[in-house]
Amino acid sequence: MTTSTTAIRLTMTRSILAPIERVFDAWIDPEVRKRWWAANAEMRCDMAEIDSAVGGRYRLNMRGQKDGKAIECICAGEFMEIDRPHRLVFSWGWEKDECSEPEDHVTHSIVTLTFREIPGGTELTLLHEGFPNTAARDSHEGGWTGCLDSLTANMQ
Repeated sequence: MTTSTTAIRLTMTRSILAPIERVFDAWIDPEVRKRWWAANAEMRCDMAEIDSAVGGRYRLNMRGQKDGKAIECICAGEFMEIDRPHRLVFSWGWEKDECSEPEDHVTHSIVTLTFREIPGGTELTLLHEGFPNTAARDSHEGGWTGCLDSLTANMQ
């Protein structure tokens, strides 16, 4: 039996106390993205290049420390679908990944964000699919959790 990497996926949902347009725009506005894009409190983003059009590219970094050593991770991809403020689909891959273990490295996968208005805010669902193995998925779950925590706090 073979397993397709598209079967290894991660789904996360968050309720954010902010208008749907503001939450959506936090993903495509470079200055806003830099304020919250980090996998944990010790990381920061100082580069966010975002061409928010279908076919447009993005590049984001995270810098921090790991085991006392300065590290940098750079993810990049292309926007495949933009339906503001309801849906955002983009490819995902690492140009430079000093954040995770080599076996957790993801070179190409797909992230789909859906945004739904709820009373008092927005429900955000993140679907990341195409992981090469469960270790990569689990590593990304930790990173996405930190990023979504930071986004939620930044929207308050």
